[in-house]
Amino acid sequence: MDHLLNSVVEQVRMAFARKNRLTTFLGFILGMFVPFATYFVAHQDTAVNRLYWVLVAGGLLFSAKTVYEWTKIAFQSGAKAFGFCLIIEGVMTFSPNVYLGCAALALLAGINGIATGCILALNQRQYQKTQRAAARKTQPTVGIRQNASVAARKQAVMN
Repeated sequence: MDHLLNSVVEQVRMAFARKNRLTTFLGFILGMFVPFATYFVAHQDTAVNRLYWVLVAGGLLFSAKTVYEWTKIAFQSGAKAFGFCLIIEGVMTFSPNVYLGCAALALLAGINGIATGCILALNQRQYQKTQRAAARKTQPTVGIRQNASVAARKQAVMN
């Protein structure tokens, strides 16, 4: 997330700006699915088959990277970000207290949703910028005068 804004508050503003509603909506769909899937697989499916812990590990890895980068910006400390990430991901996955696990799930879903929404919004801006540049290159130059001296233009008008 180094390429994102250097402030969590600015990321939230960007995510909820009117022009970014669609990217934020998509960001929440993509960013929230993994914590929800991880929570339910960890708390329900692993009792059926221990191989599901591989899915839980994948979900934790996906989410932890985003949460760590986001909280590192927020707390201005890698150690605090690591501690926050460890406790919130751990509580969501291993706490037998449903309320605590759901609170951690809600925080993780929100952080992942906002961060993913910002990534999509920045990608969209870059795409639009590239499209505008490509459109300018292909526009015809009709109506644009060539570099001709004033005398040559006057001569052409008199003939």
